[in-house]
Amino acid sequence: MPRGSELRTLGAVGSGLAAVACALLPSCGTRSSSPDLPAVVIGASGADLFAHEFTPDHGLGPLYNATSCGGCHRNPTVGGSGVDEKQVVFRVATIDSHGNFDDLTGRGGPIARNHTVAELGYGCALRPGVPALANAVSTRDTPPLFGLGLVETIADDVILAGIADRGDGIAGHVNWVDEGAGRRVGRFGWKAQTVTLLAFASNALRNELGINTPDFPNDLLSGAGAEACAGFHRGPEIDGRSVALIRDYIASLPPVAPDATADFKQGRDVFERVGCTGCHSPTLAAPSGPVPLYSDLLLHDMGPSLRDGFVAGDAKERDWRTTPLWGLRYRKRYTHDARTTDIGEAILAHAGEAEAVLKRYSALAPDDGAALLAFLRAL
Repeated sequence: MPRGSELRTLGAVGSGLAAVACALLPSCGTRSSSPDLPAVVIGASGADLFAHEFTPDHGLGPLYNATSCGGCHRNPTVGGSGVDEKQVVFRVATIDSHGNFDDLTGRGGPIARNHTVAELGYGCALRPGVPALANAVSTRDTPPLFGLGLVETIADDVILAGIADRGDGIAGHVNWVDEGAGRRVGRFGWKAQTVTLLAFASNALRNELGINTPDFPNDLLSGAGAEACAGFHRGPEIDGRSVALIRDYIASLPPVAPDATADFKQGRDVFERVGCTGCHSPTLAAPSGPVPLYSDLLLHDMGPSLRDGFVAGDAKERDWRTTPLWGLRYRKRYTHDARTTDIGEAILAHAGEAEAVLKRYSALAPDDGAALLAFLRAL
């Protein structure tokens, strides 16, 4: 991989990342979605960009949370969740006395960035962290990316079919997102605010690394202070082909299969009997076959304990997308805000639409409760 000094010879900020991609990738100049391009080439190319440590010379900053995608997504390996409590994101907003919500886009929000390019030896007087205007903060854990390519193939109609009275007060609803000339069902993000992996990757580059993309060409910062910083640029700082390569790499990450050595039939039966499958659907249909994600991908009211005060489109303050449970055994923390390392505590935080299920869980015999937790730890 080229050293930083070599990368700086590849061009100005506006075209630098495209040049970085060409320097790193054997498939440079080839469309990543070409049907005759081997999948292994797509994966390897995207992997290079996913792991690449960017600098302000090629768009990083001025404020950022990580210098690479893999800097946060690395547990238990590249593409996973965060390693520790440092791999969380802080959503910021102002909420006035009338409940009006403002995510501070362009004024330091909607994401707080905890690092500045000044830490890397570049000129910048901006202060990282929660912006002064914010009076509300919501902690979000770094989600794993395994299996998201399959999730993207699930049709909107399949998700919509899950909206029904399932008893126990469970129904669910979707987050409708403007996409092109119409609207589509959101499925990515803690509040299902994103439809496609391309938008997911593009948004993360801009929000977390401070790298403007063709879909998100404007920096979240503005004003003379930002313009004086290294890493500030008006317009895209990475080309669409490179973003697509990152998207293709994420889509290539396979889902985590359950632990084949575990005997969890009792726990799975308890999971179903208690009613967890009312939201955590074991599978959803996709063109390639059932996707075993243990989620309906719908939004549900999760009660006061998990209320964060933030809205995102049709997702209100207590609404959260049902978290897919595949790969749960590799997660180090649970709930949207990473509040606990104990699965049992995470279950007890459920309320709202999960109230009846929670009561049955709390009334389980000790051996059934242990079997249920063993089942979850085997996923």
